[in-house]
Amino acid sequence: MAAGAFLELLILTAAFWSARGTVVNTQTHAHAEHGDGDGIEPRQLWRERLQNSALIQSLHNSATWIICVFIFIYAGVEIAMAGWIFSFLVDQRDTSSFRAGVVNFLYWAGLTLGRVILGFVTNCLHAEKSTVMAYLLACVACHSVFTLVHGSFATSVTTVTLLGFFLGPLFPESVIALVQLLPKELHIAGVGMAVTLGSAGGCVFPFIIGTLANVAGIKVLPLVILVMLVSCSLLWLFFVFVSKRRL
Repeated sequence: MAAGAFLELLILTAAFWSARGTVVNTQTHAHAEHGDGDGIEPRQLWRERLQNSALIQSLHNSATWIICVFIFIYAGVEIAMAGWIFSFLVDQRDTSSFRAGVVNFLYWAGLTLGRVILGFVTNCLHAEKSTVMAYLLACVACHSVFTLVHGSFATSVTTVTLLGFFLGPLFPESVIALVQLLPKELHIAGVGMAVTLGSAGGCVFPFIIGTLANVAGIKVLPLVILVMLVSCSLLWLFFVFVSKRRL
């Protein structure tokens, strides 16, 4: 893990070494040279600068909050499914530890492949919002089959792998959709806020599911994940509605 983190640090440093943000900072803060009038108290000046900051302006945009909640729930689905599927298969489906580990591996493999392959597919179709909705419906369908079909290990493997595959592109596509809707000067602040707050779902929901499993058993996992997937679908529909009103 440490070696992987160090390798990631080197790759990111090399990729963004020349990204100084000079253009963005110049465009964003150019008005500050003309907006500071004489006779304004420091406290009032600070308040005006805070209200006019890119972060506050991005939070005034409803699309930022919708994508933030969407990523919050999505990250919860992704991490909770990966973290608890092993225990669910072993305890509820009488699956051997080896087979449960294989399912967990295939889930991550499907997620990785989906993020790479379906990202290109979505870009080629030129209908990002409709395509993401189709991916969400596919996730709900795969998870429903996994929940309802108990006796077939092959079905469990297939549905969990496909669930990961269709989950893969949701995170990057939601970020792209937000970027397309926000003004250029709010891209960094809006996406940063959505990703930062949204990714917290990867910490919160696994803990909630673990608490529920401690009280009612791990059998609650499929129902909780299904509710979260349906919630993501409804949020995306709401985002599409909001984006159409803004265009």
